Amino acid sequence: MAKRIVGISIGTNYTTYAWNNGSLIDPAFVCGQWCSPSSGHMSVETPTVAVCNLRKELKAFGFKAEELVQEANSKDLLVFSDFIHGLFCNGTKVPVTVTAENGVRVASGDLMSKIISYLWKTVSPHEKSGIMCVLTVPTGSTEDAYSFLLNSAKNAGLNEVIIIPEAASVFYYCREYNRLFKSISGRDVDMFSKGKQSVVLDCEDDNISISILEAGKNDSIKILYHTFSNEHGLCQVQQDFEDMMNQIVGESVFDDFYMNHRSEYIGIVHDLRRKMTMNSKEEKPVNIQIPASLIVAFEETTGNNLNQALLKTKFANKISFFGSKCRIMPEIFQSLFSEAGTNMVQLVSQAMTESGLLNIANIILVGLFSKSAIFQDIIKKSFPTHHVIIPEDGNLVVVKGAAIFGQKPVTVDRIDEVTKSSPAQVAMSSTDEVEHNIEHHLKIKEVSPETIVSEKAVPIQRKPTKTCVLL
Repeated sequence: MAKRIVGISIGTNYTTYAWNNGSLIDPAFVCGQWCSPSSGHMSVETPTVAVCNLRKELKAFGFKAEELVQEANSKDLLVFSDFIHGLFCNGTKVPVTVTAENGVRVASGDLMSKIISYLWKTVSPHEKSGIMCVLTVPTGSTEDAYSFLLNSAKNAGLNEVIIIPEAASVFYYCREYNRLFKSISGRDVDMFSKGKQSVVLDCEDDNISISILEAGKNDSIKILYHTFSNEHGLCQVQQDFEDMMNQIVGESVFDDFYMNHRSEYIGIVHDLRRKMTMNSKEEKPVNIQIPASLIVAFEETTGNNLNQALLKTKFANKISFFGSKCRIMPEIFQSLFSEAGTNMVQLVSQAMTESGLLNIANIILVGLFSKSAIFQDIIKKSFPTHHVIIPEDGNLVVVKGAAIFGQKPVTVDRIDEVTKSSPAQVAMSSTDEVEHNIEHHLKIKEVSPETIVSEKAVPIQRKPTKTCVLL
């Protein structure tokens, strides 16, 4: 009987999990389902947000944490968001403490253990024995992060654990499916043969992670280069949409709508995000849900009919309003992706140049933004000599890769692109001998200021925009 494996990704923005109840050749994935209170829809992702009470006990995580923050008095809560990158990728050591939004510090190991314990109960509420858990860490994590996460998992009650970098999980998943494709089709198309290099472009709401990996001997994986940027993906498109709405209805009208009709505003954002990530190349108008209250506010403020007013602007015959919808012509909607797409292309080109690597064959698109057909087309046209790989459910590839990695783990090496030092193994399992002081992260004693996340430090600074929020 195949081993039951669950992959868990506590990501920078979102957390996901996936069960592999099958085999390496024919995995049967069962992904997590979370309910978003604001939209009423089920989601395979939940925000990486944790809420503790003043006694530092975990009260909620994900959508439930966000809901609790909105309902309760935030002064009585410790809210942790945007902390993963700063926890794992800042300096050479994992900080001893992580700071809540109100400045209260909590031992980082204690918080992470409570989050893992909560997720473990969620993904496997009944039977715990005979289950392997594969946890992912951001690719740019410090060496200390692997032992930190492993110890946090063990402290949470997990027995059989493997830690793997996110980019390696993506590479592993795509390589195994390429082999399956070759076996089924009979075509000799090996995009992951030894020595070939692949760019993993992970695009999220407000950050971009770029890694370059290489297939080594005995199926090993080498991480040759990595960079992380706070460049905005989805949030940039949302901001450009917001700027367009400001031009149409007026900034004061739109600001007033945002302040006084928050739930309706969130509805616009959810519908926009769905349309932004459409995997369709059809050249047809895009309809965005716009509540009547916004149209009424414009007409009462200006005394003008909105569609008639549009005829006197550059959006004439390109944008129109009917009922509760805003109809946007394809060329206008695609233009919203222009700045975000240009920025990403520049980042990928810069990474290729800086790395000095000459055998890059593939560009793998993952993350929420990778689901956009418009973004996919931008990357394909910008890199015509590379094979662009777009896995199905790009926002789940990390956790699915983790779920099949446990069936047949391989060596994952990271080579320092600056010092060119000898490879260091970065995939770590609970069977490895870990020399790490758990007390360092579980108890706060006399702590050096350098190891503490500053009270006002937020690892990912969001560009100020109404729409750039995790919903």
